[in-house]
Amino acid sequence: MKKLFSLSLILLLYSITFAQFKQIAASNEFNEPRGSSALLLMKNGNLVLAEIGPRDSIRIRIYNKAYQEIAATSYAMLNAKRTSLSLNKALEINGEVVLFVNATEEKTWILYRVIIDPNSGQVKNEKYLLELKPEARNESSAVWRGNFSISKAADSDDYAIAYCNNYQSEKVKTIKVILFNKENVEVVRSYYETAEKEFESLTFRGLVVVNAETAALLFMGYPWKDGD
Repeated sequence: MKKLFSLSLILLLYSITFAQFKQIAASNEFNEPRGSSALLLMKNGNLVLAEIGPRDSIRIRIYNKAYQEIAATSYAMLNAKRTSLSLNKALEINGEVVLFVNATEEKTWILYRVIIDPNSGQVKNEKYLLELKPEARNESSAVWRGNFSISKAADSDDYAIAYCNNYQSEKVKTIKVILFNKENVEVVRSYYETAEKEFESLTFRGLVVVNAETAALLFMGYPWKDGD
């Protein structure tokens, strides 16, 4: 086991007077995550650590208010075709842990949703949500950074997923947004199309969810170069 300070969950209190940190509590040490990871503080005070483990497994550790580990599980994704996984987002939805996992399969970007019991760490549901696939003639072109943008409403458990066909060969960019309620049910699916050759590429800067029917999206567009 690697004894790394950064790999212990530590609650720190900053003292302005003495300009230093004071350690209040720390969890037991654990092995260094090998893949992407995410921390989620639940409303009940529990802390969830999710990470991508060996052979594309998802490891879950749950800590209570006393910083004691109460659950540790490992889950293998059901779809065996993926080539790589990364954690996109971890949210608390309707009292449950909801992970959004990016997968790359045969030059296709896929988004999965994994719902986890907040007490046992056991997976309750794994669901394929959507995918983005480059055109055969332009497979090397990239989707915008992050692939899928995910955000939750400030005062509810409604959330949204935004994505775009950000390929260089496509003259019209189509931004799509899917909104879900706290039951993880799709409520609205909407889209916005740019003018032809208005933007060569897009970068998402923000996604704000108002409720299960309304969201605001901020993005930066890069114009086509002269002569294109």
